[in-house]
Amino acid sequence: MIEALVIDPFDSNHWLYGTGATVMGGHDLLKWDTVHNVTLKSYAAGIEETAVLGLTSPKSGDAHLLSVVGDIGGFRHVDFTKPNLAFSNPTYGTTTSIDYAGNKPNLIVRVGQVTDDSKPQIALSSDYGVSWSANSAAPPPTQNSGYAGGTIAYSANGDTLLWSTPNLGVFRSQNQVTFAAVSALPSGAAVAADKVNGTALYAASGSKFYSSVDTGASWTSVTVGNMTSASWIAANPFKAGEVWVSGNGGIYASTNYGKTFTALPSVSNAWKIAVGAPKTTGGKPSLYAAATINGLNTLYRTDDHTNWIKISDADHGFGSTSGIVLAADPRIYKRVYVGAGAGRYVFVMTLSGLY
Repeated sequence: MIEALVIDPFDSNHWLYGTGATVMGGHDLLKWDTVHNVTLKSYAAGIEETAVLGLTSPKSGDAHLLSVVGDIGGFRHVDFTKPNLAFSNPTYGTTTSIDYAGNKPNLIVRVGQVTDDSKPQIALSSDYGVSWSANSAAPPPTQNSGYAGGTIAYSANGDTLLWSTPNLGVFRSQNQVTFAAVSALPSGAAVAADKVNGTALYAASGSKFYSSVDTGASWTSVTVGNMTSASWIAANPFKAGEVWVSGNGGIYASTNYGKTFTALPSVSNAWKIAVGAPKTTGGKPSLYAAATINGLNTLYRTDDHTNWIKISDADHGFGSTSGIVLAADPRIYKRVYVGAGAGRYVFVMTLSGLY
C-alpha cells in the first residue's frame, strides 16, 4: 500500500514513495519512458516504520530482548548494532504479545493477529525464540476471527498459558491442552504470571485485581485504591508474590500475591510498567513507568520505589506516553527497552543514557 509518492521538483529522476513498512525510491525515473525499468531501493536508513506492540527480556539466554511488532512479526535481539532475523514457522504479519516462563526462560510464547489465518495464532519456543512451532491447542481464526491478538502470560514453570483475547474473553490452557474460557475474568483484562511461583497468575480490569494460586483454576479479587481503569501488571522477576499494577489511579504495589496493595508516591496516572535488575545485588528491583508523576507525562525510573527519576530527555522524548511499551532487563541494572510507538522502533537505555 502506497501512502504517498513524490518527485523531486529539481531532479525528475529522483522519486520517493512511502509504505507501511519503509520509504522506497530511486534516481532513474526517466527510464520509465524508454526502457520501462527503474531501480528501486529502500531509503529508510534510521527509520523504522512499524509499531512496537510487545517486549520481553528473559532472565537468561543470549538475546536480552525479544520484540513483537505490527506488520513484520517480531525479532530476537542478540546484537543491537546488527539486523536480526524475524520470527518464523509460524510467521505472523502482526504479533501483539510475547512472554517467557520465569523459571524456564528458554520457554517463550507469542500471539499473532492474522484474523483470517488457518493456523493457530499462538506459537511456542523452547530455545529462547530461535525456533518456533504453532500451539495446536489454540483454535485458528478461521473458526472465529476473535481467536487472534490480545495479550498472553506464561506461568513460571511453563505449563500454563493465560490468553486475554481482544473480544472473546480470557482463556487458559494447561500442558498444551485445549484453551478453556476463564469466566471469572472480564473480557479484555490485563494478564500476567508470577515469575517465580509456578502456580500464581494475575489479571486486572477496571478497579479490580485478580489473583490465582492454582494456575487459574480459581480466582479471588480485590479493589485497588482509587483506580477505576487498570492498565498493566508487572511481576518481580526474582521474588514470588511481589507484583505491581498500573492504572488511572497511579501505581500500586503488593508483596502478598495481590491480596493487599499500597500506592506508590507522586504517581497520579500510569500506563506500561516494568521491573528490572536492582541497583545492588539482593536489593529492591528497579521499577520503570510510563506515567504522570508530579503532573508530567513521561518515562521514569525508581530504585527505592519512592523517589522517581525522569529518564527521557530533550533528544529522546516520546509524543504519547500512553503508547510507550516497556521491558526492563532483569540482568543489567539501568537497562530498559522502550517501544516508542509507531515509526521509531525500540530505544535502549543503558548506564550512559538512551540510544
